[in-house]
Amino acid sequence: MVLGRRCGDLTGLLRTRVRFDALSCHNDVVAVGALSMLERSGVAVPDEVALAGFGDIESARFTSPPLTTVDPQRESIARRSVALQRTRMVLADFHELPGRSESAGFALRLRGSSAAAPPTPTDSRP
Repeated sequence: MVLGRRCGDLTGLLRTRVRFDALSCHNDVVAVGALSMLERSGVAVPDEVALAGFGDIESARFTSPPLTTVDPQRESIARRSVALQRTRMVLADFHELPGRSESAGFALRLRGSSAAAPPTPTDSRP
């Protein structure tokens, strides 16, 4: 199940007693809230439900268990954006150039909230 900006979605799901084994949240803030709600509801993370967020906020490493998350590589996005802007700005007719698509990549930060977490107790950031 994918959880958006509201934890009400999770509350409703828990009330239905539908079994699920994984929860992917729109961002880390929602995932931290979901982690708390699951804990209060007696659902063990990751034993019963694996949990992941998106954003790799600093506090994700300090939840219990630490939150598995997707790191969107913000620094890479910023560097690519600035480089693209610079190349377009030096051209007299940059308004006429077609748009383009770039990929900055991402990194999966496996931590304790997912069953696939590495056995090491510390986060290994590159």
